[in-house]
Amino acid sequence: MSNPSLETTRTDRRSWIDQSPTEEELVWTTEILRRLPDYVTKDPEKPCAYAPWTMAFKEVGVWPWLITGLVERLSKRQWSALQVQKVEFAVTYLETDLMQFRSGYFKGKLIRRLGQVELSPEHRERVVGLLKRAVLQGAGREEFFAYCKLAAKIRPEGLRAWLNSYALDAQISVQDWEGPSMQASWKEVMQNGVYLLRYGSIHWFARKQETGSPLWVTAQRIQTPEQQIARNAWYMLMRLELSLSSDSRIALPVQSTAKD
Repeated sequence: MSNPSLETTRTDRRSWIDQSPTEEELVWTTEILRRLPDYVTKDPEKPCAYAPWTMAFKEVGVWPWLITGLVERLSKRQWSALQVQKVEFAVTYLETDLMQFRSGYFKGKLIRRLGQVELSPEHRERVVGLLKRAVLQGAGREEFFAYCKLAAKIRPEGLRAWLNSYALDAQISVQDWEGPSMQASWKEVMQNGVYLLRYGSIHWFARKQETGSPLWVTAQRIQTPEQQIARNAWYMLMRLELSLSSDSRIALPVQSTAKD
């Protein structure tokens, strides 16, 4: 396959980025993404460092901007042609979890594109794996909230119960506008009859079932691994629950399910 070289002029590169990807490019770059992790040695203290990935690209013999350029091209257009190949590239790119300049932005773009197309059963299963990874391992802000929206869009079977099993332990701050605030686990909050109404910024607005008084619900930032996972699960669960409610008003059931 013919690829732009390092000496290619800026005008030629811009012309290349403005073109729709070919099937050959998609297949070739997808294979490169599958090979890259074998050449990456991550620093546990710097999991988001670019350097290990830059070295991996050198080992494979590919310029990093070729991948970045293709992602940019895919993020700009609807996936009408070569949809299967584009979905395969996007899912592989997200599974590889490549760290480059602006990679978090591009991941968010690709995640949103995945929510606009019909996924095959295989791709759907792999996407569910990505959603669970985002909860258990975390992700950049834009990437994580894109995953939450994708979960609400595709509504995978079994994900709601899986998220609930972790979210029950999330520490929640509930500010009652007509009274004192409450600090409790999400399980305890639900037992108090809280109805979610809508989402705004990083907060959820709700009402208490008995009084109808307005509440301001937020997951607390507690920096322990267990609470980070619970908080991630809570945010994704809230997105999923509201998408399942026809009238945007839900009372979440208290149920204990085993963690997968």
